Amino acid sequence: MAPGTVKTNEQVGRIWTEFDDVNLLVQVVGKKPIPLVEEEGWHAWSYGERERRTSVSAVYKGGGPFVFVSVLVPFKGPKSPEVELLTAPEQLIAGMNPVELVVEVAKQQWILKRTV
Repeated sequence: MAPGTVKTNEQVGRIWTEFDDVNLLVQVVGKKPIPLVEEEGWHAWSYGERERRTSVSAVYKGGGPFVFVSVLVPFKGPKSPEVELLTAPEQLIAGMNPVELVVEVAKQQWILKRTV
């Protein structure tokens, strides 16, 4: 994330920024809970100039194969939208092709597809 305030909600695996203009929300959903780990990180807007920032990692320490989904939602204003993965993570299989996910953002549904 860019330097600034970063909020986390471990209950739902959500990370988001709270800038006045544009922001990013990342929600991590898996077959099992995935802990979010905050740590100090660095960011550079230009070469040779570093600025402290918060780094957040989703860490799963169980056995594999393990499937999880990271939903990235850009949004305007400081209030983050409600986000929900409607596709049950239990339906996803590692290496599955194609993949189709249904995500709800601010009460609007989106169908996301990926084919390798």
